[in-house]
Amino acid sequence: MPRHQSTVSPAEKQRLYRARRDADPVRRAKYLQSEQNAWVHRREKGKWLPMDQLSARSQRSRKRKNCEAQERYRKKRKLNETVTSTIPPQTPSAMTSPASLATPPSVSTPAPSTSAQPSTSHSASSTHISRSVM
Repeated sequence: MPRHQSTVSPAEKQRLYRARRDADPVRRAKYLQSEQNAWVHRREKGKWLPMDQLSARSQRSRKRKNCEAQERYRKKRKLNETVTSTIPPQTPSAMTSPASLATPPSVSTPAPSTSAQPSTSHSASSTHISRSVM
């Protein structure tokens, strides 16, 4: 029998680890402090330079990357806003069970006509439907 019955991808393992870490306020604070210290250390070592200390070519490169990242962020945010704004809220009738949506027994359905002409009630209801769609 295999040791692990379900395989978890490395990305999923990382997500689970981060979720556990962020769930504990003390652990999260410790992590954030270590990240801040690492950032200060990188700045002191000169691994990250401010824009005014970069060459003209490096400034253009960083600005281009920042603009592309900002554009990706804006597109993602706009897509998320349009998706959430176009989804209508659920109505009480949509939240009911399918069994309650069946035709109640008290409503009788009209008998099919034997004549060659279509019934007027059918064409009126289709007109009503098309008007409600418009």
